[in-house]
This record gives sequence, structure tokens and C-alpha cells, in this order.
Amino acid sequence: MKREMYYPYISRVCIENFRNFQSLDVQLTGKQIIIGENNAGKSNLIRAIQLILDPSLSEQERYLKETDFFDGIPKPFENGIEIKIVIEIKGFEHNKQLNALLCDALVSKNPIVARLTYKFKKIDPVTNEYGFVIYQGEDETIKFGFRERKILNFMVIDAIRDVESDLKSEKKSPIKKLINNLEISEEKLEE
Repeated sequence: MKREMYYPYISRVCIENFRNFQSLDVQLTGKQIIIGENNAGKSNLIRAIQLILDPSLSEQERYLKETDFFDGIPKPFENGIEIKIVIEIKGFEHNKQLNALLCDALVSKNPIVARLTYKFKKIDPVTNEYGFVIYQGEDETIKFGFRERKILNFMVIDAIRDVESDLKSEKKSPIKKLINNLEISEEKLEE
């Protein structure tokens, strides 16, 4: 009998005013693969998620520039425009460590949903200085930092440029590892 596995997963991503996304709100399921044409925003979507979850990014790399604002916004710094990225996480109800870690991030208890938010905004109206905050739930004072990122253990897999070649390589292929974890039959893979 196959034992059902439970893993935390990103169930929703909302992005406002970031790069090529003026407004995006997408619901996700437990297993996702992002595909699309060049310049469709795949890398920007991953970057938005990294700003919140990736422990390998330094705090300095989480600061944005004027070029990170949506192109259709003139003078974003002068006009006080804010970039906002929200991710929601599900699938961790059976993990006591994550339940404890994300208890302040909960926005729903049935089903259990944690929300993490990144805002790049004006932090000093006198000097027009911008900064960022990453917080849990709906309270900007409940920070989400390196310790929490490390426990969540988010990892970005490099883009796959040649699927057939990557499927043949057992050692270096991130896609082969993913497929093995998904337990897809050889017949289905042949199709």
C-alpha cells in the first residue's frame, strides 16, 4: 500500500507592480512546472518567490531598484508606488515544526493556510527612502527572516533548456530527480 506524503507547497502567488506583472493572482496545486515562451515572466515569477523564501539571497539582494517596478508606472519612487508580493502555503498540517514556525502566518485554519508578504515601499516620507519588509500573516510587525527561510528549505532548480538531454542524465538532471519523486510509470514517461 502506497503511503501518502504531505509536503508544504505554494498554493497562491499574488504580485503587484513587479517587473512585467502589474497585477497577478494565481492559485497553485501541490506540483507545479512553469513553462512558457521567452520573456513571458517565468524568471520574474521565480524571482518574486525568491525575495520571500530563498535563504541563499542576502538582505542586500532583497532591495529593489527602479527598474524592478512595472514598466507602465512612471517615476515609481517619486509617486510612492509599492511593490507587493504575497505567497500562501498549504500542505504542512502534519508537520509540527512548520506548524510552530508558521503559527503567526496563519490566515486560515480550515484549511490551514500561511501567508508571507514582501513589500518594497517608502519607509521615510521626508527623504523618500525605500526599503522592504517581509512579514507573516497580516501583521507587518511579525517578521519573516533567515531562520524561518532556512527551516522552510526553499530551493530553486535551474531552468531546463533541453528536456530530452536532461532526462538521459541521471547525475546532473534536476528534472530526473523530480520525476522520480513523482513516481511516474515508465509507460507514462514513454508517452
